[in-house]
Amino acid sequence: MAMVLLSEVAMEMVMVECGGGGTVYHQKRGAEDDTGVLSIDHLYVICFDLKNPSIVIIDSLDMDVKKKLTKAEKAITEKHTSDCNIIAAKLKGITVRYLKSVGHIKAGVIKLCKPKVLKLKWATHGMLEDSGVLIMRHMETFMWTGVDVWDCGLSIDARKLKQQILRLRKKYAAKILLSPINIHEKKIKGSVWVVT
Repeated sequence: MAMVLLSEVAMEMVMVECGGGGTVYHQKRGAEDDTGVLSIDHLYVICFDLKNPSIVIIDSLDMDVKKKLTKAEKAITEKHTSDCNIIAAKLKGITVRYLKSVGHIKAGVIKLCKPKVLKLKWATHGMLEDSGVLIMRHMETFMWTGVDVWDCGLSIDARKLKQQILRLRKKYAAKILLSPINIHEKKIKGSVWVVT
């Protein structure tokens, strides 16, 4: 697994090569107001398919609800779309340079690919705090089958989705805490935990 960390003034990017091409991007923006700093965190995945050259963006944020949003929410959504495109272009450039450096035959083809945002049936708006759980589920289930046949098991009903996210949050937290890579794994396994 290769990891590259790039920093800029208002954003952090983490590129993780996962089995031929998953990239996780953590976007953090801050906007100051009278009460201090309002911070918006949102996670999405940019995937590079080298077998069938393409670039897809898996984003749980529903971009089709613009007409229902307030002016401030529209501005945030438009900024997110712009940032998403900028980051995808930067990561494509980094990926192409890497592929060229190792002599990969698909470097030129990937350079010509345009990133496509997948339209997810279960996409939401206003659940930014859950985007980390959602991308973990997306990375766990995405197999390049196409969004029309891809089923990650998430509900389109908002209430059911919240319950699913809570269960997934507990599942992923347990996996992380009990992972052999966690230096406190033995201490945690020796403790009694009650999860409700």
